[in-house]
Amino acid sequence: MKNIPALDPKVLGLVTEISKEPKVEAAIAFIKDQTEVAMLEQIELCEIEAPTFHEEKRAASVAERMRQYGLTDVHIDEIGNVIGIRKGSGNGPVLAIGALCYRSGYCLH
Repeated sequence: MKNIPALDPKVLGLVTEISKEPKVEAAIAFIKDQTEVAMLEQIELCEIEAPTFHEEKRAASVAERMRQYGLTDVHIDEIGNVIGIRKGSGNGPVLAIGALCYRSGYCLH
């Protein structure tokens, strides 16, 4: 990791400040606590046979997991994207999260 540029001091200050917020601390603790579970789930998904243009089994598994995690309106579109909604509790902006997974199982989120 020698090629990672230094974080701008201004940005670092903001991140440090935000990370002290109780809700952010709780979220970070949750993420750390769930790391092993998340990695095992990623491995399970990558082990599902999904040759190029025939990813239906993996998509179905992702859709089912989304439902189990409480997302609504979960569906698979005509080109195989799995889409679901997790409604927030406020009036903030919309956040969209996407992932592109390569055949090798390596994913960009």
